[in-house]
Amino acid sequence: MKAQTKKLTVQDIHGDHAIHCAFVQKSVAKLTLLFEAYRASNLGGFKVLYHGILRTAVKWKTYLNYDVIRCIIGYYLSEPKVHPNVFRNACQEKNAQLVHLLLQYIPEIDQGTVHTLPLIQAVKFSDQAVINAVLDAGADINNTHYNRNDKAEPKWLIKSLPEVAAMQRYEAVQVLLERGAVVPPVRSWQNSRKKIYDTLREARMAQTGEDVPTFEDVQTRNHAMLMARTA
Repeated sequence: MKAQTKKLTVQDIHGDHAIHCAFVQKSVAKLTLLFEAYRASNLGGFKVLYHGILRTAVKWKTYLNYDVIRCIIGYYLSEPKVHPNVFRNACQEKNAQLVHLLLQYIPEIDQGTVHTLPLIQAVKFSDQAVINAVLDAGADINNTHYNRNDKAEPKWLIKSLPEVAAMQRYEAVQVLLERGAVVPPVRSWQNSRKKIYDTLREARMAQTGEDVPTFEDVQTRNHAMLMARTA
């Protein structure tokens, strides 16, 4: 009935299961055959199927195969080829080689939002190798205009990379500074942990000559302000 009304989807003929089997077998030949057939048949549901199988291919370590991932991406003609959630998954796996591969299919590496920008995802979820992979791909380390096309994002969400890293791990701050990140004013990272604060303080003073208060001074000031509000 669906075939007669031209609403047949890939899922109706169990195409998702067929692709899953070919993926588990790491068979590029079978995936190629299936993708060519589905694309030629103009079946519905291919977009959902594509993003789902690519996400599985990225997350499922047991069957991780770079040739398979290239094959999957190669048969999708629309944009984005790599959904931000898929790239985030790759960052969470801390796999620099996989991140490097996916970046080849992200044409606008400096466009996105605070939730989708590749470099922010790398800083939030990954290690030094992954952050370096994104920077090596050409990402702007001092980009603070990444959500300029997203009117739904409030202005206070526009953060520099050191601000994002200050709430993460010391290693993320370290690699950003080594790669030339400009440290913003202290108010944007004053609540970070001491080791991170001290590192950003030294970098800020070296970059600007500004006299930045010590971690202890900031803590004392914040405590005094809190006591004044509660008095």
